[in-house]
Amino acid sequence: TTHATVSNNSGTLKINAGTMLMRADSSSSGQIQIASGAVLDYSGGNATISGSVSNAGLLRQSAGNLTLTAAASIDGALQLDYGNFYNEGSHSVASLGLAGGNRGGSGLLTAGALTFSSGSLFGPGTTTITGAASFSGSNNQYVDATHTLNLNGGASWSAGSGTISVGSNARINVASGTTFVDAGTLNPSGNRYLAYSGNGSFNNAGTYERNGLGTTHAYGF
Repeated sequence: TTHATVSNNSGTLKINAGTMLMRADSSSSGQIQIASGAVLDYSGGNATISGSVSNAGLLRQSAGNLTLTAAASIDGALQLDYGNFYNEGSHSVASLGLAGGNRGGSGLLTAGALTFSSGSLFGPGTTTITGAASFSGSNNQYVDATHTLNLNGGASWSAGSGTISVGSNARINVASGTTFVDAGTLNPSGNRYLAYSGNGSFNNAGTYERNGLGTTHAYGF
């Protein structure tokens, strides 16, 4: 692992193997190339990407604030473990993972797949998932503050006690022709909560399939 405390990249940054940690304020207006199996991890400070990211490995945020400007380009896998990620403009990634991080900004982020165990989608932007979306774990998954989450490729909510919170005029849209599978809780007396937070909506134009044990409490459905 390489730990970088200050980085301003206007040329080319190649990460061919291992992990590079960006631990303080940084900016990149040049090219970033992440090879298969390699990781670029933004782990502190305030960072901005306005150039290109060619990502065959993993772009991860584990702390701090990271802004992807409208002028930037990106692809590959994006993992948000902690901190705030601000997406401006329109961008597409192969996959989006949230395990404690927060995706904000006013832009459109399109992902081929979503794994969501903790954290939030917040602010006036839109996140569109074209493939499978997976909600899991015992922590809350928040869609908040006017954000829109479009599930266009189907979704699964694994068995457990987690809550999908949708509040402050945010919305989750399940597209026509797709299925959202709720696997229930882990025991007959268990409870889970859908769209719990207030003033949000869960809009189902497809099929909502409720299976398993326990009780799902639906709000804003």
